[in-house]
Amino acid sequence: MVWVKDIMSTHVIFAEIDTNIQDVIQTMIRNNIGSIIIMDKGIPKGILTERDIVRNFMKADGDQPVSTIMSTPVITIGEDEPVINAATKLVDNNIKKLIVIDGTDITGVITQTDLVSKMREWLPKE
Repeated sequence: MVWVKDIMSTHVIFAEIDTNIQDVIQTMIRNNIGSIIIMDKGIPKGILTERDIVRNFMKADGDQPVSTIMSTPVITIGEDEPVINAATKLVDNNIKKLIVIDGTDITGVITQTDLVSKMREWLPKE
């Protein structure tokens, strides 16, 4: 069986909830990532994704706090869960990224792309 921890990305970047949108986008660009976890005093409160940025482009002022366009609630999965559980959560919640946890610690992110990439290994070789 393949577990979430086997295919998740451990390169996770955080921003505080009161950080302005422009600064968070710049952090995403510098780190070449598609999402950033938004924290409030050490507690995950949301996630900002490329999709959030595109959907809110016209109404978002770069000086506003990231909390005005982030996705909430935070949806998590345990790193020791099977990847099928991650796929189910993604589909059931109509999202593309899950925050991976070990107890209360954030240890990674798993995305639809991670799952599809791993599935290629399971397909029969021609």
